[in-house]
Amino acid sequence: MAAHENYDGHGAFANPAYVPSRHASTTSIPGEYRKSLDRDEGTESVKSNGSTIKIEANPDAAGYDANGNLSHGNFSALNSIYLNTVFQLEMEDLEIEFLFLIAGGLRHPIPMEKFVPYMVSIRSRNPQKYFGDNHFCAGTIFDKDLVLTTAHCVMDKRRVITKPRRLLLVAGTPNRVEPANTTIQYPVRSLAANLNFVRKNQNDIAIIRLKGVIPENSTAIKAIRLPEGPPQFGAHCTILGWGRLCRNGPLSDLATHLGVRLFTPEECRQKLPDRFKEGMLCAGENKPFKQDPCRGDSGGPLICNNTLTGIISWTIGCGSFHAASLYTDVWYHRQWIEQQLSKSNNLTMTSDVNVSHYRSIGEGKYEFRNNIGPLLPPEIHPYISSGYRPINVDLDRHVVSIRTREPTAYFGDNHFCAGAIITSSIIITAAHCVVDGHRIVTRPRRLRVVAGSPNRLKKDQTTMEFMVSKVIPHPKFQRRKGYDIALLILSDSIPRSNTKIKIISLAKYRPRVGTECQTLGWGQLYVDGPYAGRITYGNLSIIPNTQCLKTYGNYFTKDLLCAANPMDPFVDTCRGDAGAPLICHNKL
Repeated sequence: MAAHENYDGHGAFANPAYVPSRHASTTSIPGEYRKSLDRDEGTESVKSNGSTIKIEANPDAAGYDANGNLSHGNFSALNSIYLNTVFQLEMEDLEIEFLFLIAGGLRHPIPMEKFVPYMVSIRSRNPQKYFGDNHFCAGTIFDKDLVLTTAHCVMDKRRVITKPRRLLLVAGTPNRVEPANTTIQYPVRSLAANLNFVRKNQNDIAIIRLKGVIPENSTAIKAIRLPEGPPQFGAHCTILGWGRLCRNGPLSDLATHLGVRLFTPEECRQKLPDRFKEGMLCAGENKPFKQDPCRGDSGGPLICNNTLTGIISWTIGCGSFHAASLYTDVWYHRQWIEQQLSKSNNLTMTSDVNVSHYRSIGEGKYEFRNNIGPLLPPEIHPYISSGYRPINVDLDRHVVSIRTREPTAYFGDNHFCAGAIITSSIIITAAHCVVDGHRIVTRPRRLRVVAGSPNRLKKDQTTMEFMVSKVIPHPKFQRRKGYDIALLILSDSIPRSNTKIKIISLAKYRPRVGTECQTLGWGQLYVDGPYAGRITYGNLSIIPNTQCLKTYGNYFTKDLLCAANPMDPFVDTCRGDAGAPLICHNKL
């Protein structure tokens, strides 16, 4: 479910903000934001672990003084020990650009006892990197072992139905990526899809029979009532799902809901003259910034008056302006449902296509014009990943999320880099996080630093947000040519009373080959995958520079460290981890 979008499918324009170029909606940067690297003057000193770090704008005065003080306003010189704390080399052409952020409605997490017990996550049974990454559609329980969903979730464009053994249904888990003590995973016994289904999503309905039944008297897993009469147009209804939070955005970890109004058929024909067909419902809100289902929501319920009135089927595009979303009318299809249930206690494959031509949902990526669509399980690349979810790891207290300051669709979607706390008011990060390819430095007022929040998407009592008063990149920084280091000076100091935020000491020596280290961040969990909701970590070891030279060639400069996990090639940094710390022996 998503907020309104109306610019090239990428968002209604709010205020611009600097972010790396992995975000698609960009525009040229006005000259007023161009900043000379030697523009600021004056010095500033702060204490860190008993030593004074002097921040000085004079480019000729940088370096270490006789007392060990570090002058680095423009970093014309910098000790290699300090530079060696930067461990990540971004090989992609990242630029800091404007992103016009999505404005409008929000998805809302809903309590367990509301409607979540009726809903299941439909997943592939393919190997996965973490619990829940194989979610691609939703469904609704309407009997002890029966689930309703859309046909396009279980049938490809050649009308080939997915084999039951390829699917897994997960119930009793409002958090898509974290199993609870109420979570039950069901294999699929059989399924049936309406053979009159067409790709325009008419007759978009299917039934799945579980291997097993839902527990009796459970508050976490329940069956919903089917309608006993035609839908009541004008009713205020609820849609639920784990779909994308915005167009091309991440999937929601928590089940979320949106309120919509059920339009009359006449209104639907006006809003969607070429799309609205018999057997469909449409719903939405007449708001300039509207809310809508999105990819990953497909197959989920439209609940009106505590009954399953519709099934999420089709939308113009994750919050399209003044457009309604389409739903399968459950009452209209009641005879088809009854026919399938009366045929046999076990539903059968009703495809008229030879199932030997079956292609699993994970094989091949079909282009759906429907912008809800089933969210196809991600292609897993075995050579890169952001590690594992942390367990009893206190190192996250040293790490901050660096974000844009502009309004966002939801808390945390403006994260683009990480950093580490080295004094009560200084964050160290990568220069390419705050400098673009034209050497334009991000203005401090464009940035926000969030600390004390291991969950990127959730504020809690320890979460603190800081404005930035100064951005200081190394003056020699050029992409792929080293010196990828920068400091952010916070407008306010971090209070010592917050035990979830802690300064990390700088390493005094370059780590030796074989030293065991950890890296932390909220980056993508695999190539082109979603960003981590909770901070993740990976165990790495310092390896000889010659190995990185073989891989990166001239991109591996003398001020970089080479680290990897020889025992597990899946562990590595990924996009969104840039600027995050490499911690060896509890030192940066």
